Amino acid sequence: MGSPNFIIFFICHYFLCHHNPQAALYPRLDNTTDQEALISFKSSLIGHPHGALDSWHPNTSFCKWQGVLCNFVKRRVIGLQLGGHSLIGQISPHLTNLSFLRILELQGNNFSGGIPVEIHRLFRLRVLNLSSNNLHGTIPPSLSCCSRLRVIDVYKNELHGRIPSDLGSLSELQDLNLGRNNFSGTIPSSFGNLSSLNKLNLITNNLEGPIPLEMGRLNRLWYLQLGENLISGSFPTQLMNISSLNMFCLAKNEFSGKLPSNLFIALSLSIAYFGGNLFDGQIPESLSNASTLERLDLSENQISGEIPSLWKLEKIQYLNLEMNNLTSDGKEGLNFITSLTNSTSLKVLSAATNSLTGQLPRSIGNLSTQLSKLLMAENQLSGTIPEEIENLVGLISVSLPVNAFTGNIPSSLANLKNLQILSLESNFLSGSIPETFGNLSELSQFTVNNNNLGGKIPPTLTNCERLLVFDLSENGLIGNLPDEIFSFKNLLVFNVSVNNFTGYLPSEIGKLSMVQQVDVARNQLSGPIPSTIGNCLNLEILIMFSNAFEGSIPISLANLKGIIFIDISSNRLSAKIPSLDGLNYLQYLNLSFNKLQGEVPKSGIFLNTSAVFLSNNTELCGGIVELGLPKCPVESSHKRKTGKLIAGVLVGGIGVCIAVSLGLIFLTRRKRHGKMEVTLFEGPHRQYSYYELKHATGDFANENLIGKGSFGSVFKGIMRDGTSIAIKVIDLDNRGGAKGFLTECEVFRNIRHRNLVKILGACSSLDFKALILEYMPNGNLETWLHRRGGGRSSEAWLTLKQRIEIALDIAAAMEYLHHGLETPVVHCDLKPSNVLLGEEMTAHVADFGMARVLHVQADSTNPSQSITSGLRGSIGYIAPEYGYGVGISTKGDVYSYGILLLEMLTGRSPTEEIFSGEINLQKWVQVGIPNMVIDILDERLKQLSFHIQIVEHLIVVLNIGLACTNDSPNERPEMKQVYTSIQRIQSLLFK
Repeated sequence: MGSPNFIIFFICHYFLCHHNPQAALYPRLDNTTDQEALISFKSSLIGHPHGALDSWHPNTSFCKWQGVLCNFVKRRVIGLQLGGHSLIGQISPHLTNLSFLRILELQGNNFSGGIPVEIHRLFRLRVLNLSSNNLHGTIPPSLSCCSRLRVIDVYKNELHGRIPSDLGSLSELQDLNLGRNNFSGTIPSSFGNLSSLNKLNLITNNLEGPIPLEMGRLNRLWYLQLGENLISGSFPTQLMNISSLNMFCLAKNEFSGKLPSNLFIALSLSIAYFGGNLFDGQIPESLSNASTLERLDLSENQISGEIPSLWKLEKIQYLNLEMNNLTSDGKEGLNFITSLTNSTSLKVLSAATNSLTGQLPRSIGNLSTQLSKLLMAENQLSGTIPEEIENLVGLISVSLPVNAFTGNIPSSLANLKNLQILSLESNFLSGSIPETFGNLSELSQFTVNNNNLGGKIPPTLTNCERLLVFDLSENGLIGNLPDEIFSFKNLLVFNVSVNNFTGYLPSEIGKLSMVQQVDVARNQLSGPIPSTIGNCLNLEILIMFSNAFEGSIPISLANLKGIIFIDISSNRLSAKIPSLDGLNYLQYLNLSFNKLQGEVPKSGIFLNTSAVFLSNNTELCGGIVELGLPKCPVESSHKRKTGKLIAGVLVGGIGVCIAVSLGLIFLTRRKRHGKMEVTLFEGPHRQYSYYELKHATGDFANENLIGKGSFGSVFKGIMRDGTSIAIKVIDLDNRGGAKGFLTECEVFRNIRHRNLVKILGACSSLDFKALILEYMPNGNLETWLHRRGGGRSSEAWLTLKQRIEIALDIAAAMEYLHHGLETPVVHCDLKPSNVLLGEEMTAHVADFGMARVLHVQADSTNPSQSITSGLRGSIGYIAPEYGYGVGISTKGDVYSYGILLLEMLTGRSPTEEIFSGEINLQKWVQVGIPNMVIDILDERLKQLSFHIQIVEHLIVVLNIGLACTNDSPNERPEMKQVYTSIQRIQSLLFK
């Protein structure tokens, strides 16, 4: 207590709290002041949608108002408890006039703005709960002047900056919850002075550095949550002196070194989360004696050695050891499983992704009947799967893939009535699929691929009505594909490839209306491809190569508008190739090694020689020159037939090699990026190589990552000539990524405008796709509106002039898309994150991955197309009619623009928690027009002094936004009208 730092800290704190130059200005407060403070608090709110403050009438006693607690002797307010009432507004500084206030609970509302700097005036305050709001700014250091505080809870807000070290003076503080904010810097060493502290929660911030040694003095602490930060250093041994510690979380940080061997002796922990760090060494020996432990997570570290005996873990419920380097080749072996039979409350056991060997003991059947997840994937376990597993009647998930299990699949698994996931792929299992598996009525994922299974598919599997993933590939299954297995209404993946199935493919396949992938390749299926395949409207991948299908290619394939990949090569298909012009997202088409005849189409995918494979179809002709096929003869001759035959054989020999290679690349999605790039643009756009982009981004290093979205990531790159570029790398594992890439390419072929992002070129191979865009140094509008910058300074913000000019730029871009082209383009995803800002803060609309080109001008009553694949756009910005299946139209973009315009002036996102139930951004703005316009503006604009004429112009702009967001599409203006209106306002405001 006598250290120099401690003395300096308390001297500074004394001057902070007792030498305030404004203290003499504070009036003497009384009962009347309390009522005035409450009324001022209510009047500062924008809304209280659930009527929580309806009882707050000046003509009634404030002590009877909802949420107000009074001392009935002195008639002073001692508590304000208004949690969970969806109150909207800012916390009025007038509340600090409640000088007798002891409890302030405003959690679970929609307060924005900052914590009032005058809060230190509440010197009697004991409980401060502001959690689950939208507060930002910093914690006022003067809060430490409220020396009687026992609870500070600001969990789940947007507070930032360093945690004030002055809080370390609060000697009565018991609960400090600063979790889920944006605090940075280190944990203050002054926290070691919080002698009464029981709970400390700092989860999900940006804290860094080591844990202060001084925290070892917190001898009353029982709950310590430091997860999801950037805290580093070795395990904090100073905390092992806190014998009261019960819940201890260091997960997802950057700790390294070994865990202390006596960890679980020194601390009687119930919960210990240490996963997601860099810990190495062995599991502490003391774990064997951790009799109080209920939850333990050591996953995602570098821990090695054997798992010790766990006989004394009688209370353990959750045990996660996955993704380490654990082994079982010593004396302990897999005995830890047997030792867990004493743990009658065990619910989750995971030792996946380690190096465990040996055979699962039969004692596994003696584990807790409450066990819901048994996860042992990616080890080297061998032998048979114990039949005794049937005793674990609570199992929901059994995951044992990528091991070396042999023998039959235990039929006893059918007794697990709650089983939803059965994952046994990549083992050496043999025998047949048990008939009894039809009893697994809750099963949603059944994956037994890459084994040695034989026999037929049991028709009883039709009882598994909840199946989503059905993968039997790479086995030795025989017989026909039973009609019954195509009755899974919600099935997403159907894969029976690389087996020995015979007979016809049942027409019932058309019942799989939700299926996205069908793979029946490398079997002995024959007969025609069912025309009903065209009913699988959500199909994206169709693989049927190496069978004996015959007849023509079904013209119903043209119905599969979302198809990306088709391989029906190496069959006996004949007749002409049907038109596939409508398959705009098709990237790969392999028809080689069939008996197709006639002229090859010269449209659609057939213009892309890198994506079409037609070799060994000796009677095909025509097509584009690059395909190398002979011209279709006007009159036949023996010479021409002979020439076609020779040409077909030569082209076929080369083509099939390319086809097989690229097909394998596409299917496996390996990280080896090919050099075959698709020609996507003409004219000034250039083709970039993968290796150019890799060099420009430092191998796509994280420090060059400037953005991430649902369809990919954006990196900054520096080319060899010093030019900065933005590289949008498409996530090909995302269902819509490849579609969005092709859509952007199609749109950018034909559009040019100063307010649209400029595309420089593309890089495209089957396993890597990227768009190269002009680099925008000032980031996106989303960042400027909601994160105070993202440009040159974290304190930068948009002026009113900049906001109006950006709104005009966006309107100009949308007016061009809707009215300046021969075929209108609907963006379908207009929002702030898709508006990029150039060097001079000029706005550029970007991301056309969801765009649609309208073949006729569409309005709300005459849409160009209906929506068959779900809502298009982002929550909060989607036009309401899209939710009812109304076709895509330009009026949908108008709605999105209106939301964006309101957001730019108010600083409020349409997805904020305050906008729930009947309250949305539009209604919130309507409440403020015309008398409370200043109150609804972005708080950074409120600091400006507005002339009455400026306010009138702002009302016009807000009304434009409201008109654009009219529920009826027919009542919304066209973008050319919006552009003209914004242009006029801009000229009036900034002559």
